[in-house]
Amino acid sequence: MTNQVKAKSKMMPTMFDPVFKSLFQNKNFRKTLSYFLSKLTEYSEGYIYKNLVFLNTEMSIKHYDEKKKIADLIIKIDDDIINIEANRNNNKSTKLKNNSYHHKLAHEKFQAGDDFDDGCVLQININSKKRLKNELLPDDYKMRNKDGKSTDEENFKRIHINIEFAKEKYYTKGKEKMTKFEKIAAMLDITSQKDLKDISKGDDDLMAMEKIISDLNDDKHMIGLYDKAEMEAWMHKIDREEAEAKGQKRGEKRGAKNSALNIAQNMLKANMNVEEIAKLTGLHKNEITKLANNL
Repeated sequence: MTNQVKAKSKMMPTMFDPVFKSLFQNKNFRKTLSYFLSKLTEYSEGYIYKNLVFLNTEMSIKHYDEKKKIADLIIKIDDDIINIEANRNNNKSTKLKNNSYHHKLAHEKFQAGDDFDDGCVLQININSKKRLKNELLPDDYKMRNKDGKSTDEENFKRIHINIEFAKEKYYTKGKEKMTKFEKIAAMLDITSQKDLKDISKGDDDLMAMEKIISDLNDDKHMIGLYDKAEMEAWMHKIDREEAEAKGQKRGEKRGAKNSALNIAQNMLKANMNVEEIAKLTGLHKNEITKLANNL
């Protein structure tokens, strides 16, 4: 590969959608994926290996010119549906997209006539940026409604994995202190070719994972393969609206503060005392005293 990233021994982020999805659907990763999922579900590694089915393999993008296809990772094990999302940021748009997709899968399962008692709809969010608690696997996460009440249902679940913690553990404590699950999580976040080889050394499954990642980095069609222009425009619009709303809120606060200061100034001119002005305007006494000194 001739690009500058490869020349500096830096790999494309494995969390980059085309790399991530190609890795997870690679037949040589199936054993490692089975182990990974066995730590997050009630199924054993062997059972997953035999019964795991990708529902959307026909959507896998294999050529750089396959435009406007979004190949989400959807796995079926018996009656359970598992949606795996690679989240490289914590933007509001990403959260909304994942939440809406999770609900859509549950709705489609219900519309198909499936009984929820016969299987769950699980979404696994693999996060590059830390979300929720400062842990690799926040174990007390519950979906909540607007009133703050838990809405998590037994057959409608969401798991978050903060892979940055696994990477930090590798760099601070070394791979000898890590579980296999933590090593897999770290490898999804590490971009150093040297470190990927080091952390995987000695484990056949992890060495196979490292080889797949390296091979994908050598694929000249990989960069730019995943055309997300339409989705990115929508996500950018939501993030822009969120930023504008925050800006408007800050402006309203500044306006209210300036209004209170103007009122306090007029009260001081009317010879009202500082304590009374503080009660009426909500300003701190020190602010009013400073204002009085400047009159």
